[in-house]
Amino acid sequence: MSDLEKFKTLLEKTHTFPTVYVHKFIGKNSDEFKGSVDELEKKFMNLKRTGEKLSANQGHLALTYHFKAKDSKAILELTTATHSLKDLLFIL
Repeated sequence: MSDLEKFKTLLEKTHTFPTVYVHKFIGKNSDEFKGSVDELEKKFMNLKRTGEKLSANQGHLALTYHFKAKDSKAILELTTATHSLKDLLFIL
């Protein structure tokens, strides 16, 4: 079973759909990261930024979103798209 299949199974066990999914990730505080995040926000219309925090040295940017997901497939699509962000460091 792939990691995405495991994640899908976990989502379906722990969420009732439709749901509001909390999506958090961290990237470098760079123009490339911010630009790719802007594109992500345009692609996923049900994505609402609810938090933003710079690290103490201002080298990293942590973002929190609420995502209105109709099913686990929508969350998997968001996660896959997030993995392709430029200068992404972690998905939490």
